[in-house]
Formats: sequence, structure tokens, C-alpha cells
Amino acid sequence: MAITGVDRLRKVLRLRGAVPWLDFSNVMEKAILLGGTLMAIAYVALCLFQYVEFRFASPSHTLSVMEAFYFVVATLSTVGYGDVTPQSKEGEGVVILIILTTLAVVPYLISSLVETMAQQAKGSGGYYRRGKLSYVVVLGNFQHAARFDDVLTELLSDVYFPPI
Repeated sequence: MAITGVDRLRKVLRLRGAVPWLDFSNVMEKAILLGGTLMAIAYVALCLFQYVEFRFASPSHTLSVMEAFYFVVATLSTVGYGDVTPQSKEGEGVVILIILTTLAVVPYLISSLVETMAQQAKGSGGYYRRGKLSYVVVLGNFQHAARFDDVLTELLSDVYFPPI
């Protein structure tokens, strides 16, 4: 459910040129995607950890939703206070899976956000689609004619050389 939510969030973000209230920058898009992914990971981790602890830990050990959420946030933020810990081997396996998943996904999203921010600050610009009409504004300091030619060829290749 949470993974489907991130996919739907991506689809909504693709509509930003057609829907006026979704009109925001590439940096904001990447920040929203990062936040949505973090919430999805936290939600799945919370549900999975609480279920596994309920199923496999001793019956005397009960874990509320708030305790599970606290544990997931403390673990994913690398604080790890140690006051709430997995009580079963299966729970430990789930925690390892959660950490590895987060380490695989989050750094990529953060680096993409930082790279977009750096390009925007540097003036590298980007391609924006507004409304139903597509247009391109090329801004920059092209010191080599070949580089500018490559940019224009790539942008106009579908117009002059339509796919068969």
C-alpha cells in the first residue's frame, strides 16, 4: 500500500504542467518525493516490525503502535537509544531489512535532490512543461558550438526525425 502510494505520488507530480496548483520547481518535486518515500518506508517498517514482534516475541511483550513508530524513527535516524529493541530473532531480521532498504533508497534520493539544487544554483536550468504547449528556452554560456549543437539536436530530434 505504501509503495503504491509513492508510485501514485510520482504520477501526480508528472501532472504539474497541466494542473496549475501543482506548478512548482524541480527541487520541490524532488523534496516531495523524498518526504513521501521516507513516510512510506517508515509506515511499512512500523507495520512489519509490530507484526513480527507480535507474532514471534514472547506473549508478555506487547508493543503499541506508538512504541513501534518511536523505534522505527530512532532506528532510521541512526539515533538508536536502545530502550525499545526487537525481542525475537525474526524482529532483528526485519530491522536489518529495514536498515538495508533505507540505505539503498534514501541516499540516492538525497543526492538527486542536492544535485538538482546545485544545478539550479549554478544556472544550469532545466526543461519545463507548462500547460498543453511545449516550448524550450535554452539559456547558458556555450563556449563550444559543438556542445550547443548537441543540445539542440537532442531537443529537436523527435521533431525532425520522428520515430518510425
